[in-house]
Amino acid sequence: MEIPHWKPAGRRYLLLFLLLALALGGAGWYVLQETPEPELVLTVEETGGEHREQAGASGQIEVYISGAVKKPGVYDVPAGSRVYDLVRAAGDVIPYADMEAVNLSAPLADGDFIHVPLAPDRTAVTEHPMVNINTAGLAELESLPGIGEVTARKILDYREEHGLFREKRELLDVPSIGEGRYAKIEDRVTL
Repeated sequence: MEIPHWKPAGRRYLLLFLLLALALGGAGWYVLQETPEPELVLTVEETGGEHREQAGASGQIEVYISGAVKKPGVYDVPAGSRVYDLVRAAGDVIPYADMEAVNLSAPLADGDFIHVPLAPDRTAVTEHPMVNINTAGLAELESLPGIGEVTARKILDYREEHGLFREKRELLDVPSIGEGRYAKIEDRVTL
């Protein structure tokens, strides 16, 4: 079996991809290590009526939250807490959460599972995913409106010559990308 020979340009792209993956992985690990657990300080008024909670001796209950929240997981919250308290403990919701599908005022009981779904009508943005101009390949760049193969190659050449983009407007420095073409892709690109 013959080992494929890598072209110098292919090696540079592979090396760039590996370095970027290492940097992003390290940054992600650092953020996760340095992010403190959210503190939950609640003032809950008793409103009377029956509550379903079965609090332990500590007055805490364990509940699980998943879906469109920043930090899904199992949380210990005070007995008498409501769904909105749990959402707040989980770092709040992410964009496109379907908050109409969740009763934020519902009382929580020990062992409850709360799922915050994504709003189906607001997630249609995924039909045109964001393109990272620092990591995108030729095909991804060509998926942008008004960007053909020639312009996509110019973006790749510019990135190889000048390094990663520091801001989206640097695309205006790429030959053949003017204000009009930039306006078409501005909302579809990210760093």
